Amino acid sequence: MTTQMNRTTLGALSAALLLLGGATQAAEPVTYWAQSKGSKITVAGGSTMHAWKIEATLIGGTIKIPADFPLDGKSTEIKTLPEVNARIPVRNMKSGKEKMDNVTMQAMNQPKHKYISYKLTKMTAKAGKPMEYDTQGDITINGVTKNIAMPVKMEPLQGGNQLRVTGDVAMKMSDFKVAAPKLTVLGVGLVVDDEIKVSLDWLTSQR
Repeated sequence: MTTQMNRTTLGALSAALLLLGGATQAAEPVTYWAQSKGSKITVAGGSTMHAWKIEATLIGGTIKIPADFPLDGKSTEIKTLPEVNARIPVRNMKSGKEKMDNVTMQAMNQPKHKYISYKLTKMTAKAGKPMEYDTQGDITINGVTKNIAMPVKMEPLQGGNQLRVTGDVAMKMSDFKVAAPKLTVLGVGLVVDDEIKVSLDWLTSQR
């Protein structure tokens, strides 16, 4: 009888371990990797002469979506924060004008600080707006890290195999110790405004 009880107990324990193993496997996060094409970040601003913008089409990094994250947009409850880490090579930022690009690289100390990096720290769903969120994250530019607030939208594509993230945020270059670039165009001095607008369009995909 004791042997039978031991066998029953062992069988129940084995079943529980199998169920636990299945639950653990199901709870694994899904990782979305940055794509080499289809992404763009735009930095736009003004100056004493005209508006300007520079763009980068290379955004590296990953987005890890927890198993309990409402990626279908049916819920606004976020139990576990996604892990978002992005990195942009400063050298990839181009205006189409070599002189402006050189001045921009100097202002951002590109030889020393080669990347702009970002890490998500907080995320809250917007009521009544599926897949739209208010976020906060640590961004590092020119070796200076600041926490910024940015509203974003997440859009699952190709049946959830891809994930596009878009958003806009206003920033000041001086907050990151980036001196506003100064140029001379046709003999006229041009001073770039301190405030800029950053627009993100990031395409990621499961491997």
